[in-house]
Amino acid sequence: MSHSRRQFITRGVTFVGAGLAAPRFLLGRGSGIARAAGRGNGKILVVVEMNGGNDGLNTVVPFTDPRYSQYRRSLALAPGSLVPLTDSLGLHPSLASLKGLYDQNRVAIVQGVGYPSPNLSHFRSTEIWQTAEPDAIASTGWLGRYLDTIAIPGSTMLDAINIGFETPAVLATATSAGVASIDSFASYTIAGDGAQPQDDANKFSAFAGLYDDVCGEEATLDFIANTGLAAYESSGVISQVADDYVPAVAYPEDPFSQSLLKIAQLIGANLGTDIYVTGLGSFDTHANQAGDHARLLQWLSDGLAAFHQDVVAHGRGDDVLVMTFSEFGRRVNENESFGTDHGTAAPLFLLGNAVSGGIYGDHPSLVNLDDNYDLIHGIDFRSVYATVLRHWLQVEPESILGSAFEDIGFL
Repeated sequence: MSHSRRQFITRGVTFVGAGLAAPRFLLGRGSGIARAAGRGNGKILVVVEMNGGNDGLNTVVPFTDPRYSQYRRSLALAPGSLVPLTDSLGLHPSLASLKGLYDQNRVAIVQGVGYPSPNLSHFRSTEIWQTAEPDAIASTGWLGRYLDTIAIPGSTMLDAINIGFETPAVLATATSAGVASIDSFASYTIAGDGAQPQDDANKFSAFAGLYDDVCGEEATLDFIANTGLAAYESSGVISQVADDYVPAVAYPEDPFSQSLLKIAQLIGANLGTDIYVTGLGSFDTHANQAGDHARLLQWLSDGLAAFHQDVVAHGRGDDVLVMTFSEFGRRVNENESFGTDHGTAAPLFLLGNAVSGGIYGDHPSLVNLDDNYDLIHGIDFRSVYATVLRHWLQVEPESILGSAFEDIGFL
């Protein structure tokens, strides 16, 4: 059966929840399509974006430093309310579940993470963290460049999944089509009138024909056709994922925890996907910070704890690493609206069986501040990425990041 562009349009064939970043997807669960020699090692990285700029000073709290309460007259957390880490540091009380995993040596806290000459624009700083290019505008993300190294021409492997509507810059690739954004399993589908093309050649031609009058380059048409074909083939697989998976723990009902449940379901389906991205927010707490920050950290902590327990119970604990990041921290001093404005350095968390738990790096000084009276970072965020790339994804970081960075040692 030959399907023309007009037939596809009149039958209402659409990408829903897939877009032009649709995957070159696995054509059946557990089919075991091989990677290229030396590419991909079966390890899974889950990246959590704490979007909006998390207040690091009220996340890992230097409660014995008198300057903390001086700068934070209303927002300072009482020492007795904190979850103790050391004699001088405590976690926000909402992070109790994460502290339980820290006590099991499963959580690394990397303090004072940032980069030189920090940019305090949400858009630009997020772009810097996602592309790992502070000094240039980059067209690919740091994980997108990793995906390009493991991509196999013509493969139907889905290498990365973002939970959400729009694929983030961190997954932007130069050549790989194996990236999808999925907001819900129900919406990830190709809708039509039920007619089925009989072979891949007809399907490929049909998807190419959808765009042949607006895109003249053969390579681009091939890309679109392949992603369309992959989405067409994958939609039935995704729709079954939720039905087949039984979580080992009850996940909280908040949106972030539910996104982690989706990732656990996708991992359980053995799709062969290396990278998952999700997020929560907004941490842009310019006013009345206390309540919103507590709620978001509660979502983060309880969701990550449930997710870790779930993947461990399903026998995947050794295969999964979680890394958090936020585009910047908040100012040292609170503002007049009982909030904090855009700042610089902040901590991030890594979670997993492979993590060598503990605290890495020093807490930023509250005495030696920058020219804007803000925190000075001690660890370059690209050092975190380099450690993950070398020890988890097992590629040379220089090939992805362009330069050598310190190995922090949390893996």
